Amino acid sequence: MKRIFFYVASIAVCTFTAESNVKAQDFYLGVEGTPQMSWLVNRNDINNKSFDYLGTFSGSFGINGQVNFTPSVGVAISAIYSIEGQRFELSSIERRKRVDYVKIPLLFAYNFAIMDRSYMTIKLGPQLGILANAKLKDDDRNDIKSDMTDAYEPLSFGGVAMFGAGFNLSDNVILETTLRVDGSFTNIEDHNYRSHLNQPDGVQVNNLHRAATFPITAGLNFSLKYLIGSR
Repeated sequence: MKRIFFYVASIAVCTFTAESNVKAQDFYLGVEGTPQMSWLVNRNDINNKSFDYLGTFSGSFGINGQVNFTPSVGVAISAIYSIEGQRFELSSIERRKRVDYVKIPLLFAYNFAIMDRSYMTIKLGPQLGILANAKLKDDDRNDIKSDMTDAYEPLSFGGVAMFGAGFNLSDNVILETTLRVDGSFTNIEDHNYRSHLNQPDGVQVNNLHRAATFPITAGLNFSLKYLIGSR
């Protein structure tokens, strides 16, 4: 946990130090939450006839900040706790991998007005994922393996795309609702892990030949932002 806070603090300090050297128009702080669907995409699992992907619903929540350099262009950064993973059936037995991350996206934001008090927004950028928790659960959400963090890489790198609308609820308060999609460009599994990731029986396997696993989430993001100041 100390490592997670170190990464979050370091990235936030570097980002806002760089932004402070550019004349900004508006600075916002806010909170956000995202009901989302989650997938752990792995080619071996897809090709395994005994493995069936099931719909996996989860969520994320966090805080964010945004600096607008003009009414249309800005930079946003967030610190998000994301609960994700994959429900699946293996030989007709339902299980769930839960893999949680602290995510830190750094996004370029572009806004364009559509009405007096509303606008459309597009946000794109890279994202750092810091592994916070990993478990294997049964279909009643009981732990089969309560700690599987050794099976996954501590860091992942990916990208985020967001598209939606913002509404000025008052002169200082904005509500944004956006479709948010993110994914990792790097394999999140540790090939040195020697137990089967989908089985609870501890069978020793060689994961060196297992295909890469890429997490993907998609959901509707709600962000409530407050205008701290303008200059």
